[in-house]
Amino acid sequence: MGRAAGTQSLLQPEPSQTVPVDQDDAERLTSLARLIDGWLARTTSIPADVQPGSELGDDDLATDYLHLSHMVMTSLIHAVDHLHALRTLLVDVRVLHTSADFTLIRSGLENAATAVWLLAPQDPQERRLRRLRLALADAKDAVEVFDMVKQPTRSLVERRADIVRIAARSGIVETALGTRQPGFEAIVRAASQHVGDGDLHQLVWKGCSGLAPVFHDDPADMINLGG
Repeated sequence: MGRAAGTQSLLQPEPSQTVPVDQDDAERLTSLARLIDGWLARTTSIPADVQPGSELGDDDLATDYLHLSHMVMTSLIHAVDHLHALRTLLVDVRVLHTSADFTLIRSGLENAATAVWLLAPQDPQERRLRRLRLALADAKDAVEVFDMVKQPTRSLVERRADIVRIAARSGIVETALGTRQPGFEAIVRAASQHVGDGDLHQLVWKGCSGLAPVFHDDPADMINLGG
């Protein structure tokens, strides 16, 4: 597996060399590639309609144009997009980067966890609250972007009032929406616990999030993790 030009590490081969891949690792990569390809086909096909009267259908009605199901699907599409990019690099192009691959893993995990986090609660009010909290965070980001490029847009006050109005339909009070975006650490932890993998996904997320700075501070950490 070749290295990307420009990446430097004491533990990586020179750009002209290749990284040997044993049979077991090759089989794992092939299996993962098939799994990702299956999800790619699923997320690039026309999704099935949300059934009226279903729990998700009721959630969509309650969240108005901020359909919960749309956010779930968008999160899955983004997750698969990042993982397919990783699959292309590792399996098709056979290029191993020093840190970029871990960024793709992290982003894929964050988006997949968001989809699980949105759907996990049994309480419909909690599912809708989570959707609206994400919408509020998106509204804040959108206003900041429009301000940076000096383009007109609805103010954050207007956008928040709209979200508060939608929340009231489900008996969600404004204070429950909070003022801060749900952090990915909490989202990944909750999703990991819901699917029954304990701290596995949180461990992977933390590892990918802190990989570069940790190894820059202490190269021995890379040696230790590498066995």
